[in-house]
Amino acid sequence: MEDEILVESEDLQAKEQALRDALEKDPQSAGLSFRLAVLLQRQDRHADALAMTDACMAIQPGNLQFLRFRIRMLLRLGRLGEAENNVRQALQENPHRAELYLLSALVHLGNLHPGEAQQAIGAAMKCDPEIEQLQRMKALQRRINAMLRKAEKQPVDWLMRKFNRRIARAAEEREDGD
Repeated sequence: MEDEILVESEDLQAKEQALRDALEKDPQSAGLSFRLAVLLQRQDRHADALAMTDACMAIQPGNLQFLRFRIRMLLRLGRLGEAENNVRQALQENPHRAELYLLSALVHLGNLHPGEAQQAIGAAMKCDPEIEQLQRMKALQRRINAMLRKAEKQPVDWLMRKFNRRIARAAEEREDGD
């Protein structure tokens, strides 16, 4: 019955409730938890999706799909320092995964480090030149090049944005420390 609701219903609240009901019956189901995390993300409830993803990772700590999703949620929440740490850890454990380098490039862009983002894209292409996301990577490279040109043309604006990001990251780290 719950599967019917999940398949047939376009009502996201009904889908969410069906997943929560199923999770009450099987709380150790990482699959159900992850489906709920994706559903929450579709509703732009990124903090809730992150919490549910953390629950998935508690059940299956080495699951790379869960980790990639977690990093994406951190990026959407603007928690760049935490996302960067997660990407770094994932790359240490999986140094030949092109999609992790793409996530690394996104983190570097968020931190206003376009040179490092370009290096990450290059590493992704070396890992898998036939990767499905190659066009996305190339588009990302164009964004990086545009950022570099803007930094050259308007260095004060560039530095102010970078400075403000660092202040925000320091405040985030202080909050995490409390």
